[in-house]
Amino acid sequence: MAALVATAIAVLLVIPLSTRVPFERPSEAYLSGWFSSVTLVMVIVRITLAFVVLAMAKQRQEMEQRVYALTDTLTGLPNRRALYDKLDALERSHILQATPISVLFFDLDHFKDVNDTFGHETGDRVLKLFAATAGAHLNGSSIIARMGGEEFAAVLPGEGSSTATKTAEAIRAAFAGSAAVINGMTIGATVSAGVASNSCACDSSDIGALFRQADAALYAAKRTGRNRVEFAGTDGVTLVPATAAVRTAPRRKPRSHRAGRDTNVAANA
Repeated sequence: MAALVATAIAVLLVIPLSTRVPFERPSEAYLSGWFSSVTLVMVIVRITLAFVVLAMAKQRQEMEQRVYALTDTLTGLPNRRALYDKLDALERSHILQATPISVLFFDLDHFKDVNDTFGHETGDRVLKLFAATAGAHLNGSSIIARMGGEEFAAVLPGEGSSTATKTAEAIRAAFAGSAAVINGMTIGATVSAGVASNSCACDSSDIGALFRQADAALYAAKRTGRNRVEFAGTDGVTLVPATAAVRTAPRRKPRSHRAGRDTNVAANA
């Protein structure tokens, strides 16, 4: 677009000059100072256009590299770094300070066994299936990311414990159904989830605490049989949906925002 604009400006400059040529015969053009001025202008315009095109190409390349650096190439979801960047942006905008917020941690159960039994190609399909399933159950304001391996996390701004727990259970149930059989093979993949909620994220330490509590709930889900949702809330309110046994996990002492982020976010299968 910038190149087209610059070209149009150059043409508009040349047209009025060409109607006011200071000579009568074309052979006099090469001896005229007017011709030298126009030539210089055109050279400058072309050089400017070249720099504009190069700058646009560089900017596009940098944007593509940034998107690649913040995206999990297998599932197409944001990665851990992208999730933290988005949370930092929300904190700076103060959007989270007056609204509820929930954090969901997911870990695919016995995922190593899936890889060992059916191969890594099938394991990749299971990961992509979970990413699609989770994405289908989250609204547009939610943020979901692949944290690494078989671990995923979702942040639900504006959602309290009731909606967050129902969402986690819906994802768990839907994934258990869709991953039971893949390409004619009985996979039986399942997922465990930990949920933590707060009435607001008044500062970064609150979000860090939620990450720690969701992590604790996920560990509890793993310890108590897997394929379940465990809830650990800061306000002590626990919702048990009729469709699943959702238990309450013990809450851990809150830690700082960054400290919570730098820990492992889920238990190994």
